[in-house]
Amino acid sequence: MAPALALAEDAWYETLQEFSGEIKTSHPVSDEDIEKVERELGLTFPTPYRNFIKKAGILQADYLGIYGIFPDDPETFSVSDLTAFLRLFDSDFPGSFLPFRELGEEKFACLDCSEDGSSHVILWDCNSKPGEKKKTLDEGFEEYLNRLIDNWRWWKRGLERLEQHINRIGFQYDHQEGGQLPRSHIWRPYRFCVQDIVLGITVIRHDKQYNRLVVDVFLTAEIPEYEADSGCRALVLILLSDAYKTGGSMEIRFTKNVEGGRVPRELCELAERLGVILAHVSEGGITPKESKDLYLALSEFRKELRDKIMVLDKAGSLSAVSAAYAVHRGVWTHQEFESLLLSSRFPESLQKGSFPPEIWHLFYYDLIHCRMATMGGYLDRQLTRRDHVLSEESQGAVLELEDDERNVEIEFDPAYCAKIYKFSDPDETVTVPWVFHEDAVRELSYGQTLKVLIRAHEFEDMEHYWQDDLNRANELKNRDNQNGLSSFVCVMYLSDFKRLEPDVISRISEEFKNTEIPIIICPDFAALLDQEIVRRLESVKVMRQ
Repeated sequence: MAPALALAEDAWYETLQEFSGEIKTSHPVSDEDIEKVERELGLTFPTPYRNFIKKAGILQADYLGIYGIFPDDPETFSVSDLTAFLRLFDSDFPGSFLPFRELGEEKFACLDCSEDGSSHVILWDCNSKPGEKKKTLDEGFEEYLNRLIDNWRWWKRGLERLEQHINRIGFQYDHQEGGQLPRSHIWRPYRFCVQDIVLGITVIRHDKQYNRLVVDVFLTAEIPEYEADSGCRALVLILLSDAYKTGGSMEIRFTKNVEGGRVPRELCELAERLGVILAHVSEGGITPKESKDLYLALSEFRKELRDKIMVLDKAGSLSAVSAAYAVHRGVWTHQEFESLLLSSRFPESLQKGSFPPEIWHLFYYDLIHCRMATMGGYLDRQLTRRDHVLSEESQGAVLELEDDERNVEIEFDPAYCAKIYKFSDPDETVTVPWVFHEDAVRELSYGQTLKVLIRAHEFEDMEHYWQDDLNRANELKNRDNQNGLSSFVCVMYLSDFKRLEPDVISRISEEFKNTEIPIIICPDFAALLDQEIVRRLESVKVMRQ
């Protein structure tokens, strides 16, 4: 749980005096001014807010803003304007609520001015469903104000510390041209961006003496268009991934420049939401076990997969932290890693880079499972993305938009080595890609589950295994029919299928067509897929330095 702020009453006002040249306030207001606005709104302001506007009027500094009864300029709301707007805009907004801070995306911090109203700050979200718009914080106005100003203070000091590090950088690196990368024991600044929007900045290094990661800057930005904790999540993943990559113990220590040597409040709140207990917040430390728990929680593995990871971790067969790192480093997607872990009898070898090719039978076993996972990953991306066909003048050109993805639940059935796709949008038509049969049904009806048996046979093996593949697909289809499930069952092969003799292709295709089980052809051949797999397995070998 986040530590309580040990701040004296009206500590915020002392900070205003300290940073008077950087925090903007207006002139104090009189009791007569306040009473006039109270009559207009039909409210009686809570004493803490009344004290604030009498001393400061308004508060403005970068993203820190508290509204007063008078606007600062013609483009700024007053608390009266904001209250009147919300009463008109949102029919659910209580008449006793006083909004004093705008949080973006039509979210506001409010106070309850009713006689029996709570003195705690209330968050109001106009976009939520009725009954879910109100969230009461466990802090009053003064504590909320103290926390905002305290965060602003450390944010300013973090920027100053960042500038000092930037000025001392002794290496040059460019993503396009390359250059000299810093050694792990040197202070290294990182930023997390979405396009040109910065959500977080950190400065870290590996402490050789204590074999831990040290953090000297931890800055996050609240961007209204993104989830409130997006920057914090990204920075925590950077810290955990670097702690693993540099070969340390996974312990993390924050310096005095980060909130006075405490674990950042935002990080504590994130850990609490994830169910991870941090026991050394005031000392500014996160233990190796806490880091492991936090890494796994942030990785968001499905419960079945996470349970298996923990069983293998306890048995010493697979490092749970290495599993999380492989996913966050981009070696495997969540779905690809799930396929590997649930289908392979020796998943630990894949996390260590597989067996050398000289031990052919073991290397080939890993190769087949990696092919299957990678084929499934290709299909995942094809089914989750949305393509938008442009106007007729564009001659059917397709536009792919960033972050425009379908809401698809993806699972893996190890008994049939099959990917399972469940689509939840009733208004969207989903087309099965890469279907080999020209006259086969390609569109899924709403409520229908797509099940694809992934078969990574090489060219020489396809003619010998296709009948067994068809039998297994039929078995799965009949089982679902008996259980009253609506499933669209397919079998997915590599493009090597097209290299079979024409009469063999015709015979196999006809058999599949008669059973109404379409064949899907992956765009890649086995040889090309193997090159990608070898690259991934080689990258796994050097993940932990």
